[in-house]
Amino acid sequence: MNEFINSLLDSWRENGKFGLTLPFIFGALWYKGFSNGPESGSFSSMLDELQAASVTYRLAYCDKADELILAPVNNSPVGCKRVSKNGVPTSLWIQHDLVNEDVADTTNVFKALWERYGLDIEAGRYSCTKGGYHAFTAEDLALIEKAFEKTA
Repeated sequence: MNEFINSLLDSWRENGKFGLTLPFIFGALWYKGFSNGPESGSFSSMLDELQAASVTYRLAYCDKADELILAPVNNSPVGCKRVSKNGVPTSLWIQHDLVNEDVADTTNVFKALWERYGLDIEAGRYSCTKGGYHAFTAEDLALIEKAFEKTA
């Protein structure tokens, strides 16, 4: 799953973009059969995969997208707080001003992100444009296929 996520992010960056939203990544995983479906358990599993990755990921606000985006970064990202799981640091970092000290653990991060994205994910709205989420476009699906072909 992480190989596909990295391929997806690489394909997106090849188009001159920096990162992807969590609903887009989740939708791509669901579309390619890596996820059991659009529900909270699968979203939680995706977050677990990101936290266990050998790659360091940063979840931060992007003013162009007007949304949180996930991107791989080198080293410890400046201005971010590391998410922990059972007191153990993970590979996922979140923009510091989006969390407080007691929020940066796996359970609370999942709850906050599911509250933010759950309704859109359950409705099959994975692609972000300013103003909200919608179903994947043909361009989105082409990007997902390109990323999948790199991992096959």
